[in-house]
Amino acid sequence: VSLAHPNQLRKQNFAQLASEVGHLASLGRDGVEVIYNDHRESFVAELKDLCRRHVLLMTGGSDFHGSAKRWIVLGRCGNRRRVPRKYYDALLARVRERRGACVPV
Repeated sequence: VSLAHPNQLRKQNFAQLASEVGHLASLGRDGVEVIYNDHRESFVAELKDLCRRHVLLMTGGSDFHGSAKRWIVLGRCGNRRRVPRKYYDALLARVRERRGACVPV
């Protein structure tokens, strides 16, 4: 389970967000969406550090919705970033670990 759009939790500052993410991690949350269209670089860096501290998966999303958002390209977060393949690989490894079985790629 990954927390999408952590900025939409509407916390007043990053310390409050970090506290909430830590609480969610203690409840079994697996990851946080660190890369997203409207995340500024400094926020991405803070989220990555937070994920490392809580051993959470890093995820990313382009917010692709097919023809509903024609200006968004699958796998690209605006013109600046791509979601790294290693995020997908780590997610797949976690699923395999939990299921104890082979998951198709």
